[in-house]
Amino acid sequence: MVDYNWKPVDDRHPADRELVVAKCSDGSIFVGFCIYPYADCGSIKHWYVQSTPTDWYRVDKKVVQYHEI
Repeated sequence: MVDYNWKPVDDRHPADRELVVAKCSDGSIFVGFCIYPYADCGSIKHWYVQSTPTDWYRVDKKVVQYHEI
């Protein structure tokens, strides 16, 4: 089993649109990225699953950890 070095989202987020492996609070895992808002909205970031290089959609679950690819 691979031992990922998971980073908590509470501490910091990955770079804008950096492809990562993300883990949700329900234990589900996906490959995707985080988009920072254009306006200063504090800690609000939106997560997206990237299922193919040209297909991605917003995640409604709470992302709690991520691992850089």
